[in-house]
Amino acid sequence: MRKRFSKCIGLYFSAMVIAAMLPLVISAQTKLPASTIKTIYITPLSHYDFGFVEPPDEVRKRAARHIDEVIRVAQKNPNFKWTIESVWQVNEWLKRQKKPTSVLPKDKERIKILMDLIKSGRIMLSTSWGSMHTDFMGQEELNRLTYDYAKLQRTYGITSETALLD
Repeated sequence: MRKRFSKCIGLYFSAMVIAAMLPLVISAQTKLPASTIKTIYITPLSHYDFGFVEPPDEVRKRAARHIDEVIRVAQKNPNFKWTIESVWQVNEWLKRQKKPTSVLPKDKERIKILMDLIKSGRIMLSTSWGSMHTDFMGQEELNRLTYDYAKLQRTYGITSETALLD
């Protein structure tokens, strides 16, 4: 009985190994068409969710501080590129740049630096206000998702070809 059980286990194990390797053998024999993909672009960005990790006000502050860090790195490294995933992040950053206790000329200079980086393509700004659950949105809500970007575009002359929803 014991020999018979061992033999069954051995056959079962062999069958499982063959079954697991069969797709590898078949795929090795199947020639796949050559890929037409010539370039893969990797877009660095950071993602902020309201209230998942910390309260919304803290997320707003963190996102605004992060833009300062992105500007600092972009000024040091001419090859650095970044993506700001949502217009709300820039709006929060702008609020902090224009705060009443700041010196206005410095604020204008910082804003110009960011907008110049966006215009040059070194920093990409998504045209969407934020990442929304599109299952619950109609056409009008989708259109309104870009209203804040349109205001920035009119004010600062920036352009973007990207809308990020993640």
